[in-house]
Amino acid sequence: MPTHFQNHLAAGRRVPGILILKRQANFGEMIDDLILIWEASLPGEYQDQIRYLPLSR
Repeated sequence: MPTHFQNHLAAGRRVPGILILKRQANFGEMIDDLILIWEASLPGEYQDQIRYLPLSR
């Protein structure tokens, strides 16, 4: 995914952001992080970024 994402950006395209869920992560932590992102983020804050959940690890 990161290589494809870099190619996508290099081609001048944009994305609103990508959240990747780690397989070994606790489901409850991921839900908490998604709620936190939803409640506390500004529009466009994650544009053209990849973030891994949970955020705490």
